[in-house]
Order: sequence, then C-alpha cells, then structure tokens
Amino acid sequence: MLKKLKVVALGLVTLSITACQQTTDDAEIIEAARAGYAAFQQGDMEAWAETQSSDVEWIAPKSLPYAGTYYGPQEVMDNVFAPILQLWPDFRVTDVDYKSSGNTVFITTKIFAGGEESDSIHVATIEDGKYVKFQFYDDGGFMMQSATTDEPQ
Repeated sequence: MLKKLKVVALGLVTLSITACQQTTDDAEIIEAARAGYAAFQQGDMEAWAETQSSDVEWIAPKSLPYAGTYYGPQEVMDNVFAPILQLWPDFRVTDVDYKSSGNTVFITTKIFAGGEESDSIHVATIEDGKYVKFQFYDDGGFMMQSATTDEPQ
C-alpha cells in the first residue's frame, strides 16, 4: 500500500511540474504576442518589427482592400499598415484577451476605425519569441463603411 501511495505521489509531483512548465511556456508565448501589440500601439514600428521574424507571414482578410499574404515586417508595414492609416486616420487596436494553445495565440481585440468600434480576433504563431505567422479576422464590412475613401487632390 505504501509503495502505491509513493507511486501516486510521484505521479502527482510529475504532473504538477509538467503543468507549471506548460504555464511558463504559455506565459512566454503570450508575452511575446503582447510585445507586438504594445509596440504597434505606441507607434514604434522599429520595435514592432523586432517582434516579427524576418520572414513573418501576415494574412489579411479578403473583405479588405489590402487583402493578401505578405512576408516580412517591411511588406506588412507597406501593404497593410500604410493603407490602414490612409483609410482610417483614427485607427487603433486594443488587445483585450489572450489565449494560447501550444505556440498559437488567439487574441480578442477591439478595433477603432472611422469613429466606430468593432470586435475582432487575431491569431498569432510564435516561435523563439517572435511572430512567424499572423492572421486577422476583422469585420471588413464595418471597416469599409467607416473608411475615408476621398482621393487626395
């Protein structure tokens, strides 16, 4: 009986250690995801680029004018961020919650554009503390209704 209790106790200790390691890994992955949002929210594109792998893959929804797949931080800044700022000068994103599964982080957000607010979900894959893939599911209909579409003269 004592031997069985020792085996059970050892199993519980092992399970506890494994659970703590999982929590630490999840915390590190979520912290890496948070770093990208913090840099973006501060407008520090150099710091933001540092949170991305050099060949990060970004996927923008088909419902938006900058739809497509872009590789590397500079392509994202040129083909996603630049059009966003042109269409929605007041654009901002607020990260609300983070949930991780392995190296994938699901981020619920609030998008502010054209004086309006919408919910959104973003999915980031983190490896070695950097974004390697990012896909966002913004409400394109909402965003396009509030877009500034006036052509500069």
